[in-house]
Amino acid sequence: KLKAAVFREALGDEAGDGRLDVETVRPLCGFMPTVRRRIVPWLEEPAWGTLRAALGRLLEATDDAARTDERIARFCAVFPQDERHRWTRDFAVELLHNLDPERYPLMTRWVWDAATNTGVLREIWYGPDVDHATIAARDDYDTFLVLREEISQFLSTNGVFRDVLHMVDM
Repeated sequence: KLKAAVFREALGDEAGDGRLDVETVRPLCGFMPTVRRRIVPWLEEPAWGTLRAALGRLLEATDDAARTDERIARFCAVFPQDERHRWTRDFAVELLHNLDPERYPLMTRWVWDAATNTGVLREIWYGPDVDHATIAARDDYDTFLVLREEISQFLSTNGVFRDVLHMVDM
């Protein structure tokens, strides 16, 4: 809950209008374990200009979740498509989630990564021989919404009624 408040306070309405600066973004990276060290070269010029423009496009019109997957893909496409830049998706989804946790579920790779068939989803998946199975679940916005709904229902059934959105993340 505090993390979301920190992100909203730091970025507020500045994110989508081009006033975003590196001194605002840098401290937020410390809250994102899969991002914090890997993003460092992108926080210096000339790379910062590219990152800043991509962030502006990602964070504009965040009240429209219908094009979430497209916006995330467009953001990630700005960076090299290699293993060293897999953090870009985590960065994009952490920003969206922490700015508006009700609209955007946590969609990081540690929750579910279809490319590597890993994440928390694997740990809670029910089925025969899950350890050796390939789970046919996409890592898109709709999948994460359903996963959040399922976990929320589980928590509510088991007596958790306060801060359910944040408890799902934990």
